[in-house]
Amino acid sequence: MDSGGQALTQEDYSDAQEQQTTGLTPLGHRMALGFGEQLPSGRSVGVFNSYYARCVQTACDIADGYRTIGGSAELVSDIPMFVGPLGDPTEFAEQWI
Repeated sequence: MDSGGQALTQEDYSDAQEQQTTGLTPLGHRMALGFGEQLPSGRSVGVFNSYYARCVQTACDIADGYRTIGGSAELVSDIPMFVGPLGDPTEFAEQWI
């Protein structure tokens, strides 16, 4: 997708749709699980993710990895748009950080 002021093409739209539904590879799953296993244990964490399939899968794997070492993880998926023209980053920070 070109951000230089050009209109989106059908190909750009198709690419964006595919990105929403494309999942992780087996390597991606292992990497996310391993990342979760490397987080410092003994605390509760929130794992934020977008609705894209690979983001949800990554977040779940990170949370699962963290739980295997005794951590407590909560998935936070239902969050509003918080940056850009549709959201206010200050409101996001006040609510979530």
